[in-house]
Amino acid sequence: MHVGLTATPYRADGKGLGGSYDELIVVASTRELIADGYLVEPRVLTVSASSLPDLSRVRVRGGDYDEKALGDAVNQRALVGNIVEHWLQHADRARTVVFAVSIAHSRHVVERFREAGVPAEHLDGDTPTGDRDAILARLARGETRVVGSVGTLCEGWDMPAVKCAILARPTKSTGLYLQQAGRILRPWEDVRALILDHAGCAVEHGLPQDDREFTLDGVEKGGDPKRKPVRSKTCPSCFAVLPLGTAVCPVCATLLGGAAAPLRETADRLVEATPAVQPRPRAPPPDDRGVLDVLRQAARAGGRLGWDAFDGQ
Repeated sequence: MHVGLTATPYRADGKGLGGSYDELIVVASTRELIADGYLVEPRVLTVSASSLPDLSRVRVRGGDYDEKALGDAVNQRALVGNIVEHWLQHADRARTVVFAVSIAHSRHVVERFREAGVPAEHLDGDTPTGDRDAILARLARGETRVVGSVGTLCEGWDMPAVKCAILARPTKSTGLYLQQAGRILRPWEDVRALILDHAGCAVEHGLPQDDREFTLDGVEKGGDPKRKPVRSKTCPSCFAVLPLGTAVCPVCATLLGGAAAPLRETADRLVEATPAVQPRPRAPPPDDRGVLDVLRQAARAGGRLGWDAFDGQ
């Protein structure tokens, strides 16, 4: 018997996990974990479509963008400049992780932060372990405010004091997007998490805290479109990223869903992406002892073996 544990049951190539597992059990949604205090709800700022990098010539390989072509598309001085400017405007110098496309892209971002007087460092898969530990220790102490990374901190890394994530890497992978966003969602001193989305990930995949329908079936090429991830929509007036069912933009009050709202000129700035409907608070969960007693009773009633071994513990 095999048991797999994950917060993101996706494969980058779109194939499902049904070949390895028989059943998928969702024990808690992101919104439930936020309501119970295990995660914090992020504030998500994104950019208008005109400010996103042009990916029309970037091919998709193995379920995601070709890394070299993607790096060339995003590693432009204007885009990198916007990343630094928007961080200075919105992040209040919070400790930050930047998810870049390539080593050159990450180093370019770090260089621009340093030019702006912000202590910033770069690490990647070739960074020696000792140097990596030293960089992250300086980030933990606050001596370094920004760390640029490439494929090293997006999974399995936890530093709750880091409360800002800059998404500078467009991706077709919902799993990668949620992993990157999730790195800053641990509670820390009542500081709210901030995501600066310069890659259009929130438009492509929805907000990190959105409820999602998980399945063991994959999204095969040419398969059932109903199984594809639900996309968000963007307000035509303020470019806020919203759930598909939103009737009125909660940011600028524009009516959505009927006749197209007239576009108005907006400054090239980040705008907040907020859900239209706030989740209702959940009742506090029962204490662990109460849960264990219920499980014992169910085990005894069903004649299952092994449960009584936990008596008195």
